[in-house]
Amino acid sequence: RSEKFRAVAGLSAIDPEVERVGIGGPGTPKLESSDLYRTNPEVGEQVFAASYDLTTLQRRANLLRSSIEEAITTLSSHTERLEATPSILPSSGHLSSLFSRNRRHPVLQITRPHEGIDISAPVGEPILAPAKGVVRFAGMQPGGYGNTVEIDHGYGYLTRFAHASRIMVRTGQRVERGQVIAEVGATGLVSGPHLHYEVEVNGKPVDPLNFIISDAVPD
Repeated sequence: RSEKFRAVAGLSAIDPEVERVGIGGPGTPKLESSDLYRTNPEVGEQVFAASYDLTTLQRRANLLRSSIEEAITTLSSHTERLEATPSILPSSGHLSSLFSRNRRHPVLQITRPHEGIDISAPVGEPILAPAKGVVRFAGMQPGGYGNTVEIDHGYGYLTRFAHASRIMVRTGQRVERGQVIAEVGATGLVSGPHLHYEVEVNGKPVDPLNFIISDAVPD
C-alpha cells in the first residue's frame, strides 16, 4: 500500500483529508443542471451518481500513483547514497593505529593529529574501494603520504588511501565498492608496510570506523 511505501521511504503519511479527495467546490457539475435530470430525474440521478463515483476513483487513483512515485524516487535516492557511503574496511590486516587528534608520529616523534586509521598488512595486500565513486587523485602525494588514491563518492564523502606499493586505478575512473584500487606498501613517511585510510565528510576528517558495518570486513 501507499502508506507502507511512504513509511519505508521516510515520508510522512498523506493527510486523511487529502486522501479522501472530496468532490465539490466551484466548478463541480450540479445534478440539477444536467439535461438528463431535467428530462428524467430518476435516471439522471443514477447517471450523475455513477459519474460522481468514477471521478472520485480517478482522482484517488491519481493521488495513489503520485504518492507511490514519490516514495520510489525517495527510496532510489536513499539507495544511491548508501552505495556511495564508505562502509567496508578497505583492506585486511591488523588495525595498528586509530583516528586521533593527538598522536605521536612513529617516525617524526612529534605529536600531531592522526586523521585516519592504519591497517598493518603485507606488501601487496589488496586495497578495496569502500563504496562507489570517482577517482579524484592517483599518484605520488607529497607530505609523507607516498603513493595515494583519493576517491570522491559524492554526497560530501571523500576517501584517501596512502603508502600504496602499487596503484591500479587512474584519475577520473569510476570504481565500485569492493573493487581493487591499489596494493598495500611502504611508500612515503612510514615505519613499515601498512594502509593509511582517511574519510572526509564535507571537507572535514572523520573517524573511518564510524562508517564501518561490523560484518563488512574483507576476507
